[in-house]
Amino acid sequence: VLKAGEEEEKEEEGSQRNDILAPYLLTYGDKPLDAATAEFVAKQCKTEFRKRLLDRSAIIQKRLEMEHEELKKKRALLQRRNDSHEKDEKEFERFQTQATFRIQILEQRLARHEMQSIAKFAQLEKTLAEHPRLQAMWQRKN
Repeated sequence: VLKAGEEEEKEEEGSQRNDILAPYLLTYGDKPLDAATAEFVAKQCKTEFRKRLLDRSAIIQKRLEMEHEELKKKRALLQRRNDSHEKDEKEFERFQTQATFRIQILEQRLARHEMQSIAKFAQLEKTLAEHPRLQAMWQRKN
C-alpha cells in the first residue's frame, strides 16, 4: 500500500517523464519542429541532464574527500601527541569507526549514482527517440 506522499511522488515522476521536453519547447509553442530544431532541443536536453548527473556526482565526491581529509587530520593530530591518553585513543577510535562508516556509505552512494546515471541517461535517450515532437529529427536521417 502506497502512502499519500509516495503516491504524489509517483504521479509527479510520471508527469515529469511526459513533460521532459516542456522547458525546452516553451519557446517553440505548439508549432511542429523542423529537423535541425528538434536535434537542437534533444541535444540541449541531453546536455543539461548530463550536467545535473555530473553535478550530483561531484557533490558526493566532494563529501567523500571531506570525510577522508577529516579522518586524516584527526589521525595526524593523535600521532603528534606523543603523550596520548587512553581517553584520546578511545575517542579517536570512535571517530574513526563513524568516519569509516560514513565513507563506506558515500562510496556506495557514488557507485549507485554512477550505475543509475547510465540507466537514467539510456532512458532519456529512449524517451527522446520516442517523443512525437522530435520525430522530424529521425525522419531527416532516414
